[in-house]
This record gives sequence, structure tokens and C-alpha cells, in this order.
Amino acid sequence: MTRAVTLASLTTFGVGGPVRDYREARTPDEVRAALEIADARGLAVIVLGGGSNVLAADRGLDAMILRVRAEGLVSVRDGTATCIEVG
Repeated sequence: MTRAVTLASLTTFGVGGPVRDYREARTPDEVRAALEIADARGLAVIVLGGGSNVLAADRGLDAMILRVRAEGLVSVRDGTATCIEVG
């Protein structure tokens, strides 16, 4: 998915200008596709989580912002150990 956004709309500080390309990915295939597009366009890629502790310039960013929105949580308990797999 791609859409026009500002960094201000993605960060808790609420500052920052436009990004050249914004994409959200929910699956490994979508992450790969976004990275291939960025590579083909010569764009740097910045992976953004929740947007806290990110301070961005108002002039914007000539890069792809990739927000990974993987879903799913699996927890397996084995004796005293617990293994958690996210996304």
C-alpha cells in the first residue's frame, strides 16, 4: 500500500514534512515487494515502528518509509521456557 503522508502524521512528536513514498506491509512478501520497489527507484528505506522517539525535519524526506504491520502472536511453553513468535 502506498499513499501520500507526512512524517508528522506518523510520529508522536507530530512534526515532520512529506515523505516520498510510504508503504505498509503485513506479510514477508509485502516487505520484499516494498524493498524491491525501493531498490528499483533508488530510494533509501527507513523502517518505522510506532513512531515514538522519532524527530523528523519539516522539509520532509526523500526516502521510502516502510511500516511493518505483521500480525499474529504464537506462544509455546516448554517446561520452564516460553517461546514467542510475533508476525
